[in-house]
Amino acid sequence: MAEQPPAYRPTTSGTRVYLDVPYSEKEAAKALGARWDQAAKRWYDPRPPTTGLDPWAARPPVPDLLPGEDRAFGAGLFVDMVPRWCWFTNVRSCVTPQDWERLRHMITRRAGQRCEACWAGEDRTVQRWLEAHERWAYDDRTGVQALRRLICLCSDCHLSTHLGLANVTGRADQALAHLRAVTGMTDSEVSRHVQAAGELWTRRSARVWTLDLTMLTDAGVTLARPETAADRAAAAERELRDLRGTTARVIPAPRTPPEQPQHRPTSRTEPPNRAGPDLAALLADSGWLNGPDDLARNAPGIGVSYEAARRLHTEGVGADHSWRVGADGEITVAAVLSTLTTPSRLNRLRRRSPAWKVLHSVPVGTGRGDIDHVLIGPPGVVTINTKHHRAGRLALDGDELIVNGRATDYIPTARREALRAAALLGSALDATGHPELAARLTMRPVLAIVGGRVLITSWAPGVSVVMTRQLTHTLTSMPPALDPHEVDAVYGVARHRAVWARSLP
Repeated sequence: MAEQPPAYRPTTSGTRVYLDVPYSEKEAAKALGARWDQAAKRWYDPRPPTTGLDPWAARPPVPDLLPGEDRAFGAGLFVDMVPRWCWFTNVRSCVTPQDWERLRHMITRRAGQRCEACWAGEDRTVQRWLEAHERWAYDDRTGVQALRRLICLCSDCHLSTHLGLANVTGRADQALAHLRAVTGMTDSEVSRHVQAAGELWTRRSARVWTLDLTMLTDAGVTLARPETAADRAAAAERELRDLRGTTARVIPAPRTPPEQPQHRPTSRTEPPNRAGPDLAALLADSGWLNGPDDLARNAPGIGVSYEAARRLHTEGVGADHSWRVGADGEITVAAVLSTLTTPSRLNRLRRRSPAWKVLHSVPVGTGRGDIDHVLIGPPGVVTINTKHHRAGRLALDGDELIVNGRATDYIPTARREALRAAALLGSALDATGHPELAARLTMRPVLAIVGGRVLITSWAPGVSVVMTRQLTHTLTSMPPALDPHEVDAVYGVARHRAVWARSLP
C-alpha cells in the first residue's frame, strides 16, 4: 500500500520550491498554480505554500548511488530482453508516482542529462527522450531476478535494448539500425548478437523469477504494489494483447545478415551513392524533411558519442574517455553557435528566420568521420573543427599547432575538411539547379579551441584558429557573401545526408 504524502514542507533549490509531479498529473498541478522549470526539468510552486499542491510536496532526493547498486554493471548498448513473464514490469510500474519522479530526476541528473550508452541528449524536435532502464542480475540457482543498476538511456537506445518489444511494435529495423550505429558492429555481428540474446531469453522465459527490489526499498522508495509472479504474468499478457492490436510485425531473431533497414540513424550509416539528376530528384521530394535523412536532426557531438560508445563496447572501460571529452567540446561550441542560429524575440514576432543555420555532426563519406559543425550564414559556409583541451598549453606557428609539447595535424585537417565540403556541397548545388551559387560558394575553415590558452607566433594561412569566447565575434566579422535567400537555398541542400556521402569525381 502506498504511503500518504508527507506534510507540505517545501523542498527548495536556490529560490524555487520544487515539486514531485508525475507526468500523468501535470495538468492538475498546473491548474492549481504549479509552473515548469525548463532548465531543472521540474515543476515548482511559484508562491509557496500554494493551497492544493500538498500532494506533490517533494520528498528528500534519492541518493546518487543506491544501496547495493553497481554502476559498472551492464555498461554500453546491447540487446537485453527480460524474460517473457517480466515484460512491462519496470521500476516505474513498481513504485509510487511520486517516488518515480524522485528516481527519474536522480537518474538523469547523475548522467548529466545524457544517454549513458550513446551520450546523446534529449531532443524534443526529433522525439528523442531520456528514459530509465533497469539492469538485472539473474541467479539461475535461486531463481531471483535482482535489480543491480538503473541506467539513463535515450529512447533510441532503449528501443534497441528491448528488441523483443521493438519486434512486437514493428520497429525492429529501426532498433537494429541504431544498435549497429552505436556499437559499430557489422550486420553479421549484430545477427550473432541478437541470436545469442534470443537464446538467452528463451532459457530465462522457461521459468518464473522472483523480483528482488531491495536496492529501491533500502533507499526508502515505496513499492506501489506486490510484485508477485502472477501479477506480472497477467500484466504482461494484457499489454501484449493491446500492442498486438496495432499494425505490428513480429520478426524472428535473424540468422543471416538482415536486409537494409527502412529507418536509419543519420550519423553512422552508408547511404546510397547519389549524384547528379538522382540527387536533384531526391531533394525535390520534401518527404525526407525531419526524417532519418535530415541532418538538421543531428545533435551536437553525436558522432563522437557514437564512437565513444563503440570504443567502450569493444575495448572496455576507459577507452571512451577522450571521445567523451571531444563530445563535450562539440556541445560547448554548439551552445556558442546557438546565439547566432536561435531567432531573437523580435524576429520571432516578425516571423523572420535567423540569418545563420547550423548542422552538427555531419557524416562525410561512408566511414565514421564527420564535420563537427557546418555553419551557413552571410559569410558563406563555415566548417568548424572543435578541439577540447581543457587546461592544455597550445602554441600556433603557421600550420603547426603544438598541444602540451606534442605536434598535431589539426590545421591541415581543418583545411582538407573544408576543401572536401566545398567540393561536395558545390557539386550538389550545381546538380540541384543552383550553378551560379555553386560557382561563388565560399568555404571558410575554423578551428575552435575549447579550454586551454593559445600562444600565437604566426597565423595559419586560410584557417581561423579561435577560442570559444572569440568565436561569435570572428564569425560575425567575416565579410558577407550570401543574402538570406541564398543562405536558405544552401541550407536546404546541405541538410540532406546523401549530399555528404557521395563519391567525388
